Amino acid sequence: MSMEAVMRRTTVVCLLSIMVSVFQTGSLGAQEIDYSAEISDIDRQIIEAEKESKKYSGGLILGMIKLRISLLKSSRALINQGRIQDSI
Repeated sequence: MSMEAVMRRTTVVCLLSIMVSVFQTGSLGAQEIDYSAEISDIDRQIIEAEKESKKYSGGLILGMIKLRISLLKSSRALINQGRIQDSI
C-alpha cells in the first residue's frame, strides 16, 4: 500500500473520530461550549504547525504536519458549523 493511501485512510479515520466527538458533545445539551476559545486555540495550533512545516522540504514528517493542519482546519469548520446550529 502506498504512503498516499495510508495517509488518506488515516485522514478519514481521524475526521470520523472528530465528527463523533463533536456530535457526542453536541448531544449532551447541558455543556456550554465556548466556540471562540476553541476556534482561537485551533487557529493558534494551525499557525504553529505551519511554522513547523517550513522547517521541512519533504518526507514523512512534513506529510504528517500537513495532515495535522488539514485535520485542524476540518475541526475549525466543524466547530463553526456547531456554532451556527446552536444559534438557530
